[in-house]
Amino acid sequence: MAKQLKSTEKPHLRINTVEHALLEFIEASPCNRMVCAKSVAAESLGVSVPTVTRAMRRLESLGLLIVCERFLRSGAQIENEYEVSQLGRELLHTFKPVR
Repeated sequence: MAKQLKSTEKPHLRINTVEHALLEFIEASPCNRMVCAKSVAAESLGVSVPTVTRAMRRLESLGLLIVCERFLRSGAQIENEYEVSQLGRELLHTFKPVR
């Protein structure tokens, strides 16, 4: 189980270390956004694709991550674009381990 972190700015907001690492991974890209397959993010973070999927869903539900689906003209879905939200950028460096 991943260690929990809480924001010093919003103490009720808690994320785990994988979610935090994912936000940092995306923020490190140009413009705080990236287009990549979940498998690339999973490999970079050393976790499984289902773990990345759960982390992305949770971060999106908390308003810390924006997920934009992308499609080809034919209608086929391609890699999504991920962006750290304004709230996510504001809070990213305020998370500390829960004691």
